[in-house]
Amino acid sequence: MALDIETLKEIWAEFIYEGKLDPRIQPPVADSWQKCRAYGVNPEGGCGTRVADAVFQSIKDANRTLIDTAMPIMHSVFEIVQRSHFMLVLTDAVGYILVSIGDEMIMSKTRDMRYVAGALWNSQSVGTNAISVALDYDTAIQMVGPEHYCRSHHGWTCSAAPIHGENGEVIGCINMSGDADKAHDHTLGLVLAAVYGIEGQMSLLRSREILRTALEVSADGIMLVGTDYHPIWGNSAALRLFGAEADALTRLDVRTLMPDIRWNSDEWNDNAKFFADDTRVRTHTGTVRCTAAITPAENFGTRTMNVTLKKQKHLIDSVNKMSGNRASYTFDDIYTRDMGMKKTIALARKYALYDGNILIEGDSGTGKELIAQAIHNAGSRAGRPLCGHQLCLHPPGPAGNRAVRL
Repeated sequence: MALDIETLKEIWAEFIYEGKLDPRIQPPVADSWQKCRAYGVNPEGGCGTRVADAVFQSIKDANRTLIDTAMPIMHSVFEIVQRSHFMLVLTDAVGYILVSIGDEMIMSKTRDMRYVAGALWNSQSVGTNAISVALDYDTAIQMVGPEHYCRSHHGWTCSAAPIHGENGEVIGCINMSGDADKAHDHTLGLVLAAVYGIEGQMSLLRSREILRTALEVSADGIMLVGTDYHPIWGNSAALRLFGAEADALTRLDVRTLMPDIRWNSDEWNDNAKFFADDTRVRTHTGTVRCTAAITPAENFGTRTMNVTLKKQKHLIDSVNKMSGNRASYTFDDIYTRDMGMKKTIALARKYALYDGNILIEGDSGTGKELIAQAIHNAGSRAGRPLCGHQLCLHPPGPAGNRAVRL
């Protein structure tokens, strides 16, 4: 059962003047009182110490994501409690006040104790308070009047809860303060709701950032297209493909960019995936051939399409790499002491300079493929796929235009 203000006053006085600790005090508060006594905190003090502006700016910069995420939620909560003259405070993990929101009436009461943005509000600085308990003990707590260690705080009721980061670590705190005679359990409930909202938003931001990073590193052009067939967003590969900045990309029409796709087809009504192995895509440098994967989606009555484009050149390069359609060996990789083989290599080097068909003959295992790759890499098509249009590998037989016999 909650203790009334008068009882709390007596318990506080017994501890401050006699060192007696009543077991009815909330355990985290009791532990914090004992630490304050050990620190030598003045129970008649309780004024915060504000850091220099430059230091405070660095603290805010380090907590920018927390501030930007918390502010809209704090304003929503403040609209509920502003008629009760409560104020809301956001701190960092140490206890520095980052933001305070309140009406002029309550804000004027906080100035004398320097309960303001930029002030450090931990137990060693101002004695036991809801912020310090929430941060030090990682717990949500409501404190009333004399539960605060310093007498100057006894006219207040404070409800605070820690904010947790990605790995469960405490990254800050939300506190709601008002007159002690207006203490209500619902106040702590509002604070917890605000904290859950902030943690949820920060989790979404992290997930979105992870997804954005994954999409950004893709070599494929990826776009999210709206119902008007204009891109809503595109990754860096898509921006490079169309030679556009992010805002300019949204003004393009995919029906013009990809004229081979039947964008108005009834097939889209089933939200079925669509694949095109070879389609024209009009870019800022001209038309390129791409494979396209288009996935329609409908959420909350809004229809979008995810469009993924892969240049045919990239696909062909990948296929060539996977299928071994690359010439890896050169003449420098061929070692022999046989004079006949040396003459064959010299002849092959000569033929590599010609732009014509070359027939390579030899029994199985004599190295026809090795010679073929060496000729390819020594010729004008070095670096391009080894397609076999110029080099024909056969067992011994009639010679072609030019022949290398192994």
